[in-house]
Amino acid sequence: MNAVYQDLVTQFSDQLVDVLCAQESGLARRACLIDADIAEITTQIGLQTTQKLLERVRDQEVKKTTKPG
Repeated sequence: MNAVYQDLVTQFSDQLVDVLCAQESGLARRACLIDADIAEITTQIGLQTTQKLLERVRDQEVKKTTKPG
């Protein structure tokens, strides 16, 4: 994995841990199940990121091919 992407993963992971610790109660009891919650969150991140990336690429391509006027 590209080092830039790894840095993003590390930053996001740290932020997610902070939010989960602040918002969730009973994490010790749910330790065996928390991976499902994290998987759902990361799946949603992947879906939203893919959608936004494809929309941006589409917009850039349209801008390149659109004639002024």
